[in-house]
Amino acid sequence: ELLLAVEPAAAASAARLAPIDVKAKFPVYAVQMRQAAETSEEGEDGLSRFHELDVEFHSLILRESGNELFAALAGTIATVLRGRVELGKYPMKPKPAALDAHDAVADAIAKGEPERARTAMLDIVDEVARALKFF
Repeated sequence: ELLLAVEPAAAASAARLAPIDVKAKFPVYAVQMRQAAETSEEGEDGLSRFHELDVEFHSLILRESGNELFAALAGTIATVLRGRVELGKYPMKPKPAALDAHDAVADAIAKGEPERARTAMLDIVDEVARALKFF
């Protein structure tokens, strides 16, 4: 529930407030995540790398939101994301829709489009909520 409440607002704020050099990192993360997902078919290393990048991606959003409370929650959100993997609540191969949603968040933040970043992040956190059976 914390993830659902915080991440869309953090993504919008990061799109608005993050420095341009930080905004430029998000599309790079999205590309690396997609590459790791594609190599996850070949073994556990790709999937592990995807999860590491996913945690880094979401943590960076929280830290760069300009909101000290959101930034302070980065470790907690990282634990939620890691816990989902440990509990077997994450597919063995990331879904194309999840990769597309990360691409959309990254692009919106990079282009400084807060509402699009919020909406795209809602797609991500809604999928997490369904996987964890919050809805």
